[in-house]
Amino acid sequence: EKYRTYANLLFGVGQTLGIVLQSLTGHNSLVYVGIFRNMFAGLHVIGSILIVVCLGWLKQYSTGIIVIPCKETSTFRAIFSAGCPMGVSYFLTYGEWELLALF
Repeated sequence: EKYRTYANLLFGVGQTLGIVLQSLTGHNSLVYVGIFRNMFAGLHVIGSILIVVCLGWLKQYSTGIIVIPCKETSTFRAIFSAGCPMGVSYFLTYGEWELLALF
């Protein structure tokens, strides 16, 4: 839990500093703010994954996470048959709200 606290604190401070620097340099458009936030969030996710993998926190769970689901195709199919429609519905709902926000 300490790691998550420090990572979120660093993420929040970095994001706030970036937005302040953008406003000071004259890039006040919401497009630039959105692009910066998405890029910073992507770096946060990649950094978190790299830290977890490099520190070996998942070694003891790797057989259950990687090997077993690949061997049992029925479980794999069940996950995708449930997850794909939910992903499409999420995408449509998100898109609808974005369109409503624009107009």
